[in-house]
Amino acid sequence: MTGYRHPTDVIVSELREMRELVAAAARAEADSVSYRAYLLQARSLRSIEEQVAAQNAAAMTRAIREDVLTDESQVERYWFSMLADWLEHHAQLTLDSLEGGNTDRLPFAVDSEDERKIARLHAKRHHEMIADFCERHTAVLRSRTEELERDIMAFGEVKASSRPSPGF
Repeated sequence: MTGYRHPTDVIVSELREMRELVAAAARAEADSVSYRAYLLQARSLRSIEEQVAAQNAAAMTRAIREDVLTDESQVERYWFSMLADWLEHHAQLTLDSLEGGNTDRLPFAVDSEDERKIARLHAKRHHEMIADFCERHTAVLRSRTEELERDIMAFGEVKASSRPSPGF
């Protein structure tokens, strides 16, 4: 039997593997437009990884505001829910940019024609790489969130039923 791997550890591990694939492709690329699109793709993968930590910090902040910081199940539930929302949003933004939506300004000094080519190629490659990834991990995170919600409810019921009567 293999050991339990936290869902976010699995996400980060997959992202790092994808970044290695992108880096290898970039190293082998001679075309400057394609090369720059790979650089953007690596940057996009890094931003997803950074969101794992950012959503954890946001979940901790929410737990502090709601005075449940000591309840690890609540914090994890918030974290997974917020990360799943972010992954869904990221996948949709990537799809929108692929279909001609707005794209961010590129960090390269290139002419406008190359800028459009780079942005489109990046969107295409990034979408191909992360669409299934986002869908799979969103499903896992949502499932785990539901499981945590059931556990929290069950624990609350047990806790309520185990309170001593007022006569003790």
